[in-house]
This record gives sequence, C-alpha cells and structure tokens, in this order.
Amino acid sequence: MRIGIIDLGTNSVRFSVYRIKSDGHSRLIYRSKQVLCLGRDVFSTGKLRTENFELIVRTFSSFRRLSFQLGARRIIAVATSALRESANAAQLTRAVKDRTGINLRIISGLEEARIIANGITIHENEVDGLVALVDVGGGSAEISICQHHRVLHSASFPLGASRIAQELALSAKPYQRKDQRKEIAQLRTAIRARLLTVISKECWPVVPKVIGSSGTIKAVMSLCKKKKNPKIYKVKALRKLVKTLSCSSTFRPRHHRRIPAWRAETILGAAILLEEIIEALGAKRIALTRYSLTQGLLNQEILCRQLQKATEERRRSIPALPLHCQAA
Repeated sequence: MRIGIIDLGTNSVRFSVYRIKSDGHSRLIYRSKQVLCLGRDVFSTGKLRTENFELIVRTFSSFRRLSFQLGARRIIAVATSALRESANAAQLTRAVKDRTGINLRIISGLEEARIIANGITIHENEVDGLVALVDVGGGSAEISICQHHRVLHSASFPLGASRIAQELALSAKPYQRKDQRKEIAQLRTAIRARLLTVISKECWPVVPKVIGSSGTIKAVMSLCKKKKNPKIYKVKALRKLVKTLSCSSTFRPRHHRRIPAWRAETILGAAILLEEIIEALGAKRIALTRYSLTQGLLNQEILCRQLQKATEERRRSIPALPLHCQAA
C-alpha cells in the first residue's frame, strides 16, 4: 500500500508519500516542502489570519490530488506548535476536513517528542548508549533522553526559532546593530529557566551526545566549519559560531548559500537556543540525523498494520465451532 504523510509545522509544511511493503519495510516515493511561516501570526496575534486559512486549504487540496495520482489512498496529517496555540485552530481543522476530506490532527508537544523519538530510535544507528534527541522547530523544541534505543524522558518546550525572534525581537542582522548583549542575555535567561525547570525536576542524566533532527539544527550546524566527519560536531564549534553571529560585522547569514532568507531571520536565536540546550544537557558532541516526525508517524502506521494483520490471521486460525455449539 501507499500512504501520504503531512507535517504542518510553524514555519513549513512537509508532504511525503511512502510505499509500505508486505514485510513492513517502506520506501520514499515523493517528498516536498512549502514554507508558510504560520508563527508570524500566531505568536504575535494568537491566531491565524484568513489568508493563511485559504493557503493551507489550497495546499492540502494539492496534496490530496497528488496522493491519488501517486496511488496513496490514505493520508495522515498532523499539526504542531503553531496550531497548538492558535485560537482558531479548530476552525481550520474543520475547513480542511470539509474541503479536502483530510483529517488534520493537532498533536500535543509531548506526543510530538515521543513520535520524533520513535522515528529516530528505530532507524538511526547513532542512538548508542546514552543520548539526547533534540528537534528545534519554529515554535517549540522537543527533547528525549534515550539509552540503547529506549526512551527514558521526553518533553516539549515553548522554545523555537521563530518564537524567539518575535518574542525577544532578536535581530537577524547583528552587523546592523551596535549592541545586542542585552537581548542575548535575556534570551539565555529565559531559555535556561524553561529548560532547567523540567530537567532538574525530573532528574535527567547528563548525556555525552546530542542528535539533532530538525531543519533548524541542520541549518545552524551547516555554518560551522566542516570536520572529517560532516555529521559529527564538537560543542566548541557551535560556541564559536554563536560568537561570530553575535559579534561579527562581516558575517551575513542571509547571503550564505546554505541558508534561505526566511531561515536567516531566525538563525542567531536558533544557534543560541541550541547552545543552551546542549549546555543544559551536558553534551560534548552533536550529531545530525535525517529521521524525525515523519518517520515516527510512518512507524506508527506500519505497527498498526502489522497488529491488524496479526489479529486477522489469529482470527482465521481459530476453527469454527460445530453447528450444535453455535446454536447453544
């Protein structure tokens, strides 16, 4: 069978189509991404604008048509941080359902963290020993502590690249401002307070390595100098980058070929956020992974299919009762 998966995030919407084989393995057939930047409205006004309603509905309609063209009759759609906080989110989900037939489900932060962890732990070989799985989005950051592919702790924090840029008015162009030390100090204090409240209360262990799974983290780390292994970075490389972004009068992330303009606006806050998360966890190394929420949703679907198949096979294996027993 083939299945479509839609991940409606704060900054972008991702659409993927997979073919699920009879043995439970899957193969990616199609993938696309569209930038929507929903957080600009939600984090400033508390709700989505009417224009964004129409944009999302049209986008979902195009995904529906493409799914059928690719042979995918089932679509799983979830929304995360921006819609969790939007006052008119229910109105949007109804509009999507009525006009496209797609059931858009808004998942909690904790559920998002657990689904991401599921997607990484099943596929990623780097999840060895004690590690932290970190996903920084536009509106929230999801962190899970894992040991030998088993999740020990999971949490979602209201910390994201777009949220930080708007709430603290942190400039994306440090070279155009004289001094940002006050904003950066406020940002670090706010991040530490939110992180340590959970980490200390639940007694999270110190981890030697962080595995980053989001586009935001990959964009930040792409600005660090490449080493022998481009997927493994030392924390000092991130610290050096944050210092450069904060103080340099020449570095321009907007003009960097690896960073699109919409992401460059939030790259400084994202880099500081990632640095603070790593410091709070006590990690020394950063690894990158291509697995995330989409793979977690796919794994859930495969598991459900396998359970349904096993249940059906079990039912068929039970011999029919004799007629006189059925009558009794």
